[in-house]
Amino acid sequence: VISSAGCEVSQSVAISNVLVAAPVASAQAFCEEVEVTDIVVTGLTTGAVLKWFATETSTTEVTSISTTGTYYVVQEHNGCSSVRVAVEISIIGIGSAPTADLSQIFCGNNTVADLVATPLTGNTIGWFDSATSTTPLAVTTVLATGNYYVSQYNGSCWSPKAEVSVTVGAVPAAPTSVNQDFCGVHTLAEIDLGQASGATLNWYASVTSTSVLPLTTEIVTTTYFVSQTIDGCESSRVAVPMTVEAVLSAPVSLVSQLYCNVITIADLDATASVGGTIGWFDSLTSTTPLSSTQNVVTGTYYVAQFNGACWSAMTTVQVTVGSVPSAPNNAALQLCGSYTLGQLSLGQPNNAILNWYATQTSVATLPLTTNAVTGVYYVSQSIGGCESARV
Repeated sequence: VISSAGCEVSQSVAISNVLVAAPVASAQAFCEEVEVTDIVVTGLTTGAVLKWFATETSTTEVTSISTTGTYYVVQEHNGCSSVRVAVEISIIGIGSAPTADLSQIFCGNNTVADLVATPLTGNTIGWFDSATSTTPLAVTTVLATGNYYVSQYNGSCWSPKAEVSVTVGAVPAAPTSVNQDFCGVHTLAEIDLGQASGATLNWYASVTSTSVLPLTTEIVTTTYFVSQTIDGCESSRVAVPMTVEAVLSAPVSLVSQLYCNVITIADLDATASVGGTIGWFDSLTSTTPLSSTQNVVTGTYYVAQFNGACWSAMTTVQVTVGSVPSAPNNAALQLCGSYTLGQLSLGQPNNAILNWYATQTSVATLPLTTNAVTGVYYVSQSIGGCESARV
């Protein structure tokens, strides 16, 4: 070194050339966003600091990686940096849980293998007993009522889990089969087999049919098959034979009938259809016919006809039972002037009606406007619809 005065001075200077070795890192895959501190890098210089960048020339340091791509790592030591090393980072996680019915019902003995979920193509399903478990349940694990968690696996990573509520019920016993006999039109909804409270009967046309018959189905003579469902679990089926008989129409009868003196049920008037037998009842809801020898009293009776299997609808009949009055006074009448039969009085009760006849056996009564002439007439009196003997 030459000074300003022209003097030459010698001085030694130490120069250090520090080379920082490049870090070593191979391609790596992760299931989710990864902190760069979790990426495996070797060949580190003691005391060196690693820095990651998104490109080879970027000056913005990366601290975590969430997308697949090529990233660059460098190590710095004592103010010196190594060359940047390209590292392929893959984020291979599954972003969504598999598709599954979030409420699943099973009946009887079932295992995890019976649970239903659909993975993405190429993935497999795993079921867990908690949201945080990392160990899938064995497919032979017996199911119990509770929550299960389903995830899908792509060979490297598990997806987020979906919570599935599982209900395991007991298979109920089949309902009791009782032969059913019906008269006329009825539907399946009317049948009661003494099933358990809360049970729903399921009717089928055959033992193998998969379609439940509507409860509005009109019953015909055949064999139906029925199961019962309790709390979502269906029993086995049993056969129920059913017979439907035809019903005759209500019998023809006068709706108002009058009788005098003592009569019995056998004396009441009604006409049965061909094949029908008449029965009389004391109420619309009675199912037991009255005895034919029972005395009739004034009141309302109901008549139906029986075809050997079913009673018809009933006809309502008002019956009046009166007594035969005594004959009227038959003392000879001596009239002065012109009188009609309607003007004549025999001292009959106020509520009596006189019936005049030309002979003892005449069927037709003489009009009350008939002029009385000298001769013999025959007369009866009617009270309450009942007619006396003639005099």
